[in-house]
Amino acid sequence: MLLAVVLCPVPAAHADGWRYATVIDGDSIRLGNGREVRLLGFDAPEWGTCGFWPARSKMGRLISDGVRLRHRSGRDRYGRILAYVRTRDGRDAGTVMLRKGLAVARYDSRDGYPWHPLEDRYRRLDARNGQIRC
Repeated sequence: MLLAVVLCPVPAAHADGWRYATVIDGDSIRLGNGREVRLLGFDAPEWGTCGFWPARSKMGRLISDGVRLRHRSGRDRYGRILAYVRTRDGRDAGTVMLRKGLAVARYDSRDGYPWHPLEDRYRRLDARNGQIRC
């Protein structure tokens, strides 16, 4: 009896939880499988507003080597996955964006949304860096 085994290799980016992604804007990314992720706890400028391009560029550099989703917490009203994003070098993307003054802390328990674990850190960073720089 001949037994055929078909192996479906898992891409290296998925084998250890890392995924490839592309940037949408400063607070949203698209995974290799087409699913969109809205990063938790901060807001970056939208298309056509002051600061959009620097925020988008920084997010693109952050995720260029792959990402790992952390603390998934459902989906937003647009169907995007809500999660933190960790970079290959171990940085939290939201922390970087807030430190650079490219985003503001939002969408947390102070705004009527659910509490999230990095809320206090994000608010402290936001208070130090003030408003989004243009």
